[in-house]
Amino acid sequence: MAVLSMVSCSDVLDRTPPDIVTEEEAFKTSAGVQAALARLYSEAPFEDFIFGGGAADMAFNAREQETLTGYALHVPNNEYGSQYINGNGDMGDSWFNYSAIRNINKFLANIEKYGAKFDETQVKAWKGEALVLRAWGYYAMAKRYGGVPLVDKVLDYNSPDDIPTLQLPRNSEKETWDFVLKDLDAAIELLPPSIGDGRVNRYVAFTLKARSALYAASIARFNTIVKTDEKTGKQLQGIPGQEATAYYTIAWNATKEVIGKGGYSLVRSESTDPFVQAESYRKMFLNPQSGNEDIFVKYYNYPDYTHSFDMTHVPWGRFKGGNACPTVDLLELYEYLDGRPGTTNIPQPGQYSAGYPNRRDFFRDRDYRLAATVMMPGDDFQSVDQTVTDLDIKAGEINAAGTELTDINYRGAWGMGANDQTQTGMLLKKYLDDTKLHSPAAVESSQPWIVMRYAEVLLIAAEAALENNDAAAALPYINSIRNRAGLQPLTTAKVTREEVRRQWIVELAFENQNLWQMRRWRVYTPKMSTTFRERGIRPFLDQPTKQWKFKTFYTGKGKVYQPIYYYNAIPSDEIRKNPALVQNMGYNN
Repeated sequence: MAVLSMVSCSDVLDRTPPDIVTEEEAFKTSAGVQAALARLYSEAPFEDFIFGGGAADMAFNAREQETLTGYALHVPNNEYGSQYINGNGDMGDSWFNYSAIRNINKFLANIEKYGAKFDETQVKAWKGEALVLRAWGYYAMAKRYGGVPLVDKVLDYNSPDDIPTLQLPRNSEKETWDFVLKDLDAAIELLPPSIGDGRVNRYVAFTLKARSALYAASIARFNTIVKTDEKTGKQLQGIPGQEATAYYTIAWNATKEVIGKGGYSLVRSESTDPFVQAESYRKMFLNPQSGNEDIFVKYYNYPDYTHSFDMTHVPWGRFKGGNACPTVDLLELYEYLDGRPGTTNIPQPGQYSAGYPNRRDFFRDRDYRLAATVMMPGDDFQSVDQTVTDLDIKAGEINAAGTELTDINYRGAWGMGANDQTQTGMLLKKYLDDTKLHSPAAVESSQPWIVMRYAEVLLIAAEAALENNDAAAALPYINSIRNRAGLQPLTTAKVTREEVRRQWIVELAFENQNLWQMRRWRVYTPKMSTTFRERGIRPFLDQPTKQWKFKTFYTGKGKVYQPIYYYNAIPSDEIRKNPALVQNMGYNN
């Protein structure tokens, strides 16, 4: 019986568990390959509604990332924006993600091994998708860490003797960006113009190539932080300045492929009504249309795959005042339709503006994108019972003696003054879904996230041309962006670096891009070299005149940005596992 038992046990242990699918079985069918590819998409670092793996990462999702720019304020009391601007530059460790890179490399190896049974065109497309996703992984690491180890094949561990060969040093920052561009060039040769919604295609690859080259060019031109690995001699942080022109040229050429051949266009309404124009822009984010302005979209599906964006931003949601309140610093970037700059014309914080019959009048006649992006006092928006109502943001009233009355009897229903109400006098509107009633507690949102859109391509083209001293080439692209926003066209002489950067900020506000624009331009340190505090705005009803008066004020806990924060710290756990990794400047191993 003992012998029989041993034989039986051996027989069982030699069997493959029924719930385990081998790689060979997975790659037998097209459905199996698609399932493996779907896993790669799920691990890709698209910075959407739900990206981020740990507590620190969660400060950098769609709710919080804009608070790191000075153009939004978290409630209550700027909790995250202050914490991470003054922190150690980590922004979470999960971005140093070689598990996802390994899975992509395994997928590419298996396609090479088992792909002969499939149609050649299909195999090329699968390879192309995987290469774009690998490039995206390294793009996400490069913009955070600079140079990282480059792994383009599966590394196997067989015994402790293998450990030294697996402890790879960091490549240079230039090598890392060049690797991203190389993968994208290979993918472009393999990918068709279109595959299907939610999947990368040739134009996604061109757009990521343009985005990556622009980032590399900016590092070469504006970075002053240099760190070299003494053992390898490689420059881990920074790119030599003479490389900037070449990278800007790569970015320019990539945009021309999308602009000239992709068939994309800016979403716009034919109406001359500013409200209709603003609504056309706003609704683009709720119902993206592939092949129009949207180049790449990540989709959600209720009730299986949802997010919490509405719950945390509608005025009656979990945080009541929203989780990322726009600031006056952002408001003033939206210029007036007649060409005037967007400053508030309030002489100093604490002083009053002129009087207005309606709260909304203070914000009128500006760039169409403002009304689509920012919810302002007196705005019409869906209320708790899904009816349309004026957004009652009110700091208080001013009596005949000039005294401000700010207790709860004089404040509006949505602020200001309570801890969970807007800290800036404004709320976020972009991406809020007003087509259905939302629970203040349930994770039930399913609007898609636009990862890439045509407006970004035009901005990349304009910046690349301008930085290569060709303002005339940049002019039509920056004017396309301005025209859609209702703004006056520019002449070549007015296509300045300041204007191009301003258009980046207002066009892509709350799309998880502006943090990275500011990092690659290296503009944080002049803006926040001393304590920086955002500005909000308070609406008061003047009792004698029944007019609305506004005053700006400083709010938030204050931010100070150190130059070392232009790069994240290499996660300490990774350095413990791999002593060949050299820490970035200013951080301790």
